[in-house]
Amino acid sequence: MAKTKEDVIREGSVTNQQSLVKKLLPSATKTVRFDIPGGKYMLEEIDQSTMERTVWNWLKFCRHFDEATLSLTNDVESLKTRTIRLVEFDQTRNGQPIWEMHKDQKRYLSRLIADVINERKFVAIRATREALYLIEEEGDTFGPDSDSWAPYWEFRPQKLSRGEYSAY
Repeated sequence: MAKTKEDVIREGSVTNQQSLVKKLLPSATKTVRFDIPGGKYMLEEIDQSTMERTVWNWLKFCRHFDEATLSLTNDVESLKTRTIRLVEFDQTRNGQPIWEMHKDQKRYLSRLIADVINERKFVAIRATREALYLIEEEGDTFGPDSDSWAPYWEFRPQKLSRGEYSAY
């Protein structure tokens, strides 16, 4: 059960309105998810030459994010997979992801993801602050004809310094 305002005040651990709000906010990381429209035929209908621009438009769905995942299935755990680190990003001094440093870095990330989509078979692609990861199936049973094929993007919005999440 969530704490109420009265419970937090009774504890006596708040000194002002801001600390009260921080205590009441849930501490769990929220994620933003959107299904790719027409995703069942995504790999056939999107040309390789336009894939980079398509991925860039998908990445613009969430303005500031710490982590992004493109998954082709709702149930990754049911598949036997392996994770490969494709690209390691330079760590920045202020702790921001590399795609937040310059305006063209999100386009660079979209180029990397588009290359993976065009060249490799995968179950999911995950971009974190540290690296770009490829999650691929060890067998060869997963594909667009599978029942669990349902492409979607999932973003973890960047947490601001005041304990708030950026508007996506």
